[in-house]
Amino acid sequence: MNIKNKTQFIEYFSRGIKDIDQIKIGVEHERFLFEGQNKKRISYQTLKKLFENLKVSGWQPLFEKENIIGMKRDNQQITTEPGLQCELSGAPLEDIHQVCGESSKFLKEIETASKGLDINTVSIGFDPFNDLSDVPQSSKTRYKIMKKEMPKRGKQSLEMMYRTCGIQINYDYTSESNFEKIFRLGNYLTPLTIALYSNSPFESGKPTGYYSYRNKVWQNTARGGIMPIAFEKMTFEKYFDHVIEYPILFALRDKYVEPNGQCFKDFILGNFSNLKDEANLKDFETHLATIFTEVRLKQYIEVRSLDACDWQCLCDGP
Repeated sequence: MNIKNKTQFIEYFSRGIKDIDQIKIGVEHERFLFEGQNKKRISYQTLKKLFENLKVSGWQPLFEKENIIGMKRDNQQITTEPGLQCELSGAPLEDIHQVCGESSKFLKEIETASKGLDINTVSIGFDPFNDLSDVPQSSKTRYKIMKKEMPKRGKQSLEMMYRTCGIQINYDYTSESNFEKIFRLGNYLTPLTIALYSNSPFESGKPTGYYSYRNKVWQNTARGGIMPIAFEKMTFEKYFDHVIEYPILFALRDKYVEPNGQCFKDFILGNFSNLKDEANLKDFETHLATIFTEVRLKQYIEVRSLDACDWQCLCDGP
């Protein structure tokens, strides 16, 4: 359904409101996988073998064309990031104790599936071993577009894509005012959580002078950082008005539609010259997922400021 009516876009957020007895928490965490004694990043061929080994744990493959890009089991997904970082997108769960159990089980499954493949993992927010030119690249079409577009507005965007790992916590909200409280609090806490969970001091084998070099990189990433309106009075409408001013990164039809510098507002108004269509709610969902600020809104709130770290942090950080 093609729509111009602003209200229908804003209602997308309203449909994310949950009753107090329905609220869940979900955690997504990325990990670097290295192979061999020289700690080279995992190759696509080795990653395919790892995914094949995970089938015994009930995981089923996900494909883009003929390329395997991840695994799925019930409400969980394993996805591959631009530099073949491995991310668990956890299920929506009732409490942090269930998140702990999920994370622990996943790490044990990766450990078991890695046997015989000479794979190691490091719980760290920035790859301390490999230069950008040494990192293998995912075949996903969206990442090819991002590789071309992101550096135009953020000088360290490629470092973010290929050399960082982080943790994202997803929170439900029970009303528009509850969304505002969580959103603002998440942004207020961002500097504190960056400091508490800083876990990325090295780059190419040398100290960077930063406790969290990952965060330094993210501050120089296109569409990243703390949203400029984060500490103002916030509503669904105000969030909508702000995010539609971001440039389109890509759109999806039968294939990926590349950007041309126009913003999402142009798309809503039917003025996106790369497509004859007006933006619909699926396009809006796609757009929301291409905004990489420290806290962002979909039909739940995502807080994204923690460096990747080990099991304990996956429990107490969220």
